[in-house]
Amino acid sequence: MGQGSKSRGRIQNREDILLRRDKKKIGRRIIFLLSPSLCHLENPALTLKKLKSPDGVRRYSLRVGIYQVTIRIEQDTLIIIVLDAGHRKHVYHKY
Repeated sequence: MGQGSKSRGRIQNREDILLRRDKKKIGRRIIFLLSPSLCHLENPALTLKKLKSPDGVRRYSLRVGIYQVTIRIEQDTLIIIVLDAGHRKHVYHKY
């Protein structure tokens, strides 16, 4: 049993490393998509999918490959805040 748990720990660590790499790639793709397409628009919310929010905060989603990005836009200063990014099946259950 001791050896089995060690091998699982190694796999877990490898998965953590791969997940961190994926998050960096996702972050770069998000910036690449958001920068030219949304920042130059007067109202970028018109190009995004609006999400239902129980707390009244306006949230939008953007699909980046197989990942879903949840975004909040502050209209006064046009700040785009990425609230969450992850696989679609995990992100949609949060909101």
